[in-house]
Amino acid sequence: YTLSLHDALPISSRNSILRALVSAASSCPPDGILIVYFSGHGEQSQNRFFLLPVDASISAFESTAISERDLQNSLSECRARGILIILDCCRSAGFAENAQSFFTTLAGYDFRLLLSASRIGQPSLEFSQSRGTIFTRSLVQIVRGDTRLAGPIAGVIYFSDLFDCIQKQVAEGLESIGISPETQEPVLAGTYHNDPRLFILRKLSLERL
Repeated sequence: YTLSLHDALPISSRNSILRALVSAASSCPPDGILIVYFSGHGEQSQNRFFLLPVDASISAFESTAISERDLQNSLSECRARGILIILDCCRSAGFAENAQSFFTTLAGYDFRLLLSASRIGQPSLEFSQSRGTIFTRSLVQIVRGDTRLAGPIAGVIYFSDLFDCIQKQVAEGLESIGISPETQEPVLAGTYHNDPRLFILRKLSLERL
């Protein structure tokens, strides 16, 4: 079950995003994987991390933005064996720092992971001549099979391979526009029993066969 909080909702207001999160969490079966992807703005305020929907107000983050506590509460009843949260926004590693219990306690599940576009205090940059950020462009290329990972099986994407490749591609993308790779560094957080298998790419798997 994959939930995009950027494209799937006609109006990405705070309430609509939270309703979609609760619905996805309750619908995911115990043997399933829930992947939540958010592309937008993120902000740190008073040692809290917030995702900013379209109706967020800078003067009232607590009631108009989505805090790490809101995100945790929305997913707390999810029975899926694995949850992967992908945040493509500035300062997105702040979610893991402010929601440590969510990513450090498995309680019988396979994995609880965060893939963030940047560290706390870092931006998520984009190319001036193309749509989307450097981070999401890399993610899309990998999931489409345009970028072949150096994993053990062609067409099978494990989390560690996904993260390693995104790190490399973001660094190369930044250097191509004259920016130091240290300006934006993707971050992983969380825990798992075994390196999770996230995607099987049909085209590459058929080529291998």
